[in-house]
Amino acid sequence: MKTFKKSKFWLCMVLTSVLMVLCQPVSAKNVYVNGVAVNIRLGPGTQYEMIGKVYWADKLKIVGKDTSKNWFRVKTQKGKKGWIYKKLIQSNTPLAYELIQTKSLDIGSNDSFKGAKRAQYDVEVPLPTTDEQVRAIIKMAAKNLANQRTVDALTVHLFLKGTNLPYAIADWAPEGDWEKAEKGKSKSIFRTVVKIFKARRPKKEVARKKGGMSLQKRKKIYREWCVALKKAEDLAYAKYKYDVMEQIDYERVLQNNFKGDIGKKHGITIKQLDSIFIEGEVNFWPAP
Repeated sequence: MKTFKKSKFWLCMVLTSVLMVLCQPVSAKNVYVNGVAVNIRLGPGTQYEMIGKVYWADKLKIVGKDTSKNWFRVKTQKGKKGWIYKKLIQSNTPLAYELIQTKSLDIGSNDSFKGAKRAQYDVEVPLPTTDEQVRAIIKMAAKNLANQRTVDALTVHLFLKGTNLPYAIADWAPEGDWEKAEKGKSKSIFRTVVKIFKARRPKKEVARKKGGMSLQKRKKIYREWCVALKKAEDLAYAKYKYDVMEQIDYERVLQNNFKGDIGKKHGITIKQLDSIFIEGEVNFWPAP
């Protein structure tokens, strides 16, 4: 047993010495993780044991690099040291979202909600994005927007690219409660609360034929039908602006006419068109 312990001790000493030779000193520098869940390893290479994980946008400090300069020795915010591949870190904080819309919900006057100035920001992220990544992105978006804007509370609605409903919502407010927003409250009690709507994630689609039509063609027909529905609504409203019942009846007539036109154009039945529309709604296909 003692022999085994001695052998193990010397093996660790040798391994440590090898790693010290491989590790070149560098000036301490902060970097950020740009992968979803990235392995931290005992040495500079995938052959070394995994000793932990870091996550998207986590802050790290570079403390060394290997001779090939492909691997960096880093220190996590919890003080753990290990090696990470160079392409999985970057010098700037990864935002990975696009601000697409801003809405002022309260203007901060005495007539508004408790005198508070509240705002909603819509951001969009590309697919594929994991829930872990979504949570990190929306929390960072809330933090960045709170630093850039003078508001008493804000909510961020995150959309997956090409979808029409928010996949996640983050409220930055006193104790994370939107209703507790009030003019001039101390920011020390502010929290960010995130809610993810998993049922809104588009289902993974297989580009297979259905009813003799490719996925691409079905999506094209879905977009055409969405345009036709909007057109029918606008025309009916323009013709019977002050008569809701006439408006509804005329809109239905126009919808049936447009259905027939699309059916003839693509050689499909009304039933097939209805089926395509349902498929598009269920999978959150992007509409024009």
